[in-house]
Amino acid sequence: SIASLAPSTRSHFGSSIPSAYFDDLSLRPCITMLGRRFVYAGEAWRFGTRGKFDITRIPPWKRWPRNALLRTPLSKFPELEPLVDISLCTDPAVLADVVCEVVPWKRRWEHHAWLHLVCKRAQYLLPDTSPRDVVRVILAFGELYTKRRTHTLLFHDYETYTQLFQALPVGAATAKTLLPLLRAYRRMGVAHEAFVRAACDQVAAGTIELEIDQLTELVKLLADERIMSPRLFEFAAEVLDLKFAYFSEDNVGDITRAFCALRYRSQLFFSTLKRELPFRLHEYAWWNLIDIADLYLTFQVDDRDMVQRIGNEAFKLVFSMKYQYPAKALKVLAFLEAADKRTFRLLIRNQLRCIKSLDPVLTADTIMACVALQVDPDTVYHRLAGGTLYHMFTVNLLKGLGSLSAKKTCDVVAALASAGQIEHDLMHAVAGIVVARPYKFHAEHLISLLRDFATCRHKATDLRALLLDRHDQLPECTPSALCSLPDALFGHQPRSFSVAGGDSTTSGGLGHGSGYSHRDDAEILAEASRLLCAPGAYRLPLDPRALRSKDDFWWQQLRQRHFRLRRRAAAAGVAVEPAVGITRDPLDIGDSISSSGSSAALAHVSRQECLQLVDGCARLRWYDESLLHGIASWLCEGRRHAELTPGEVACFLEAFCILGYAQPLLRVSLEHALLRVAPTMDPMHWTRALRGALEVGMCVRSAAMRALVQRCTSGLAFVPPEDRDAFNVVAASILQASEREILSTSSVHKSSWTRLPIEIQMLRRAV
Repeated sequence: SIASLAPSTRSHFGSSIPSAYFDDLSLRPCITMLGRRFVYAGEAWRFGTRGKFDITRIPPWKRWPRNALLRTPLSKFPELEPLVDISLCTDPAVLADVVCEVVPWKRRWEHHAWLHLVCKRAQYLLPDTSPRDVVRVILAFGELYTKRRTHTLLFHDYETYTQLFQALPVGAATAKTLLPLLRAYRRMGVAHEAFVRAACDQVAAGTIELEIDQLTELVKLLADERIMSPRLFEFAAEVLDLKFAYFSEDNVGDITRAFCALRYRSQLFFSTLKRELPFRLHEYAWWNLIDIADLYLTFQVDDRDMVQRIGNEAFKLVFSMKYQYPAKALKVLAFLEAADKRTFRLLIRNQLRCIKSLDPVLTADTIMACVALQVDPDTVYHRLAGGTLYHMFTVNLLKGLGSLSAKKTCDVVAALASAGQIEHDLMHAVAGIVVARPYKFHAEHLISLLRDFATCRHKATDLRALLLDRHDQLPECTPSALCSLPDALFGHQPRSFSVAGGDSTTSGGLGHGSGYSHRDDAEILAEASRLLCAPGAYRLPLDPRALRSKDDFWWQQLRQRHFRLRRRAAAAGVAVEPAVGITRDPLDIGDSISSSGSSAALAHVSRQECLQLVDGCARLRWYDESLLHGIASWLCEGRRHAELTPGEVACFLEAFCILGYAQPLLRVSLEHALLRVAPTMDPMHWTRALRGALEVGMCVRSAAMRALVQRCTSGLAFVPPEDRDAFNVVAASILQASEREILSTSSVHKSSWTRLPIEIQMLRRAV
């Protein structure tokens, strides 16, 4: 009963609560419940099982510090006053004593005036202050931080902090003071790298001896301050190699995160991980496991055995991951291709727990990882549709879309477009950012955005107008962007534009609609045509970094074109994929970037990009004879025409048919390609292939045409209903053309009788 429990409750609360609270019957149930909680907690403490959260389940940087001063509420802080008048103090040692005793307790806003007075006096007495007192003053001000924000101070006086560190000699940094000084250095936001580098050099030289935990924290502090110290990092890798058994998994994880943040590659560190991790990786927590995998992804380490081990261990830790790590694990494992389908499905289901805590960059990377894993918007992953997942990621991305780089923005839009996920809110936001900050985006980025917007059927005429004014930036674009230009322009035509009434036979002309001028289109397309097909008009940059902010593929291609970079990457253990036309031997010096950098841009494009260029020109009705001649020469060179798929052959035939371009060498190449793919061509491509083959000048009785006609006759019922009328018209044209050929042949050879090929006769009967 309440009456029987009240005395025990009173005894557990102690004398801090007045007895009147226990006598009030209305408060007795609440006090009884609190008393039970105290009883349960006391019993748990007595038996050794405290009722607390296990902090080993969360990363170290998420745990609150154990400093008792930080856990004390501000209302319970005593009001300390100095024993001497600060404004009249002339002894630096006395001032340092006062600062050490009083400053750590001055944490309220009303104390800032007194703290500024102390800073002014410290600056005045700084020339006479000993290094020991300078260290004491720095550490006293460095204690003014809170439990939840341990990396910043409650009081800032940048001028005083800077002068204190400038007056501090390197000899003042010892094994006991180095880490406290660097912690204060980070909290104060001081920029005095000379002192930090000199202290790190003393650690690497052995003058200052640190424990393993201290050395790990020093490396982590340097990573937080973005200070590169290769000598100290190699020293840390050597200590790790020598005493790996004495390093905890969090120590290894902290060093890994530091090297990944600073992009510092240590071959000794990777060799140590390769030797030791196979025996210990199964014991690592999820945050250390994923961060090690992120290091392998960042440096593209060619170690499939270790990567596969990480993917296998990640499966059992999926549902334990918190914060942003489910998304980070999905990104890392997807790009490393280090997990199976079961692990990826669990990670996709677990994304809802972390979406709201993701930053814009990680959100964008996760979207691209989902696209790389072929997450279908129409597929349901354990009551979670893929389209819903994409939409939730996009909504979270809209909050910080402006903080993404131009290239990252284009990559996200391209990923969503390739997945078929249409997000008009994202596209409106991207268009608004481009209009508000036009010079952040290069012509390369504008072409990419317009192409992907057109794929998603989203109009952006403002971006098109910006692109038309950037024709002077076309020489700086990649060949892929130049091939996408006609398609990007066609997808965002103004409403008054119409290609139906255009004249497609005029060289360098566009179709003319009512009330719309194509002078700007003609100017930028003519410049693109010149760069694509004119020898020497386009030159790849000598420095690969010029394309790093535009296209990852071309940046890697240019890096792999130079034999020294390929040899250096292969020696460092990076997976090297030689570019097209380059030997796989990293020691071969026969190829360099200067050998092919000054040729036409069309010489560097792929088969898909060339098809996109031809299709864009056909849709835009852009007829440029020199450009089409260059495309035909590129297609007929080597065995490129023999690598075309059935759909690509049909697209090429239809595009050349629309443009009205024919050439004997092109006709022979396409005839050879058509003969090869005709038996496997899908019914959706039959009409386009037959019409294009007739227009480019293929003989109706040729082997390619007869093979395609036989394929169409055998599966006539599979012709799509929307193509049935067009197919009948093309079939009639084929029959008439075959009859004319037979009659013309008989008149020349004076033959008494003629006969149609059996395939044509079967087509006549079937139609």
